Amino acid sequence: MKAIKIAGILLLALIVLVLVLNALAPKTFEMERSIVIDAPRETVFPYVQYLEQQSRWSPWSRLDPNMKTTLTGIDGTVGAASAWDGNKDAGKGSQTLSLVQPNERVETQLAFIKPFESTAQAWFQLKDAEGNSTEVTWGFRSPMPFPFNVFGLIMGMEKEMDAQYTQGLADLKALVEKEAAAAPALKVMESTAATPRYYVGIRETVAIPQLTERMALHFPKIAQALQAAGIELDGMPSGLYFTWDEAAQTTDFAAAFPVKSKVEIKGFTTVEMPAGTRLSVDYYGPYEKIAPAHEAIDAYIQRNKWQHGAMAVEEYVTDPGMEPNPAKWLTKVTYPVSK
Repeated sequence: MKAIKIAGILLLALIVLVLVLNALAPKTFEMERSIVIDAPRETVFPYVQYLEQQSRWSPWSRLDPNMKTTLTGIDGTVGAASAWDGNKDAGKGSQTLSLVQPNERVETQLAFIKPFESTAQAWFQLKDAEGNSTEVTWGFRSPMPFPFNVFGLIMGMEKEMDAQYTQGLADLKALVEKEAAAAPALKVMESTAATPRYYVGIRETVAIPQLTERMALHFPKIAQALQAAGIELDGMPSGLYFTWDEAAQTTDFAAAFPVKSKVEIKGFTTVEMPAGTRLSVDYYGPYEKIAPAHEAIDAYIQRNKWQHGAMAVEEYVTDPGMEPNPAKWLTKVTYPVSK
């Protein structure tokens, strides 16, 4: 009887302790950790923007070398998702991009399935640091209902997360700085044009995933029409981008050729790039990885507090049919701007 009484007292004490801990433990877990990387924001940003790039330095990628991952959507854009299914340490879940602000912030929604179901938000905030460096802040927020808040308090969840975030940010820093040192810099060049430049092409609003298909369809038509009209070209095939809507995955776009002077051809659109200040980047590499060239120009515009012009131009200088190595493909990215 005495033993039963003692057991009852201990049980009551345990219940009281749990209730007290539940009252003390936060109902939301949130933490942030930061690191300074010796590279500009436009260089660092792709490593947190793209889910495939995140997997190269994420501490959780190491938990299971055989972990299965599936990427859906267009990586680096809102709605893209990466699902994983690994061992008991890695668990199972998915991460979806919910906000992408170029060179500034990325937010993701996390959905955990195993070892237990829960949701969370994560984010990366980038800001300029001393010199040409970037401070990266990695944040995490998750609801912590009972009894997980008590378990987290007892088991030191923040200490464990701190170790993972610290290691992840250190790996991110090492990766970015190593590859930035090895890669040729994307130099933004400023020039002033005394006269306008004209393009003749086909303008339409298209789904971003269909861009390559539409270019392949339109470029031969445009070239044939210009040749038939005896119009002299002033450069290589170009893509003119007037809008770029990540959320809707559409772009107001024209496949076009630059021409020597202003002309009008029935059934085609003539576009004028005005005289004035222009910013450009010579990008070498596959077309699908051209985003950092645009981001470098955008960051340059923001730093100097200038204004974007009506469009961005990609001139595809290298013919892939003549040069099979994508690393050698030159694309000249140009933005008209106003100071």
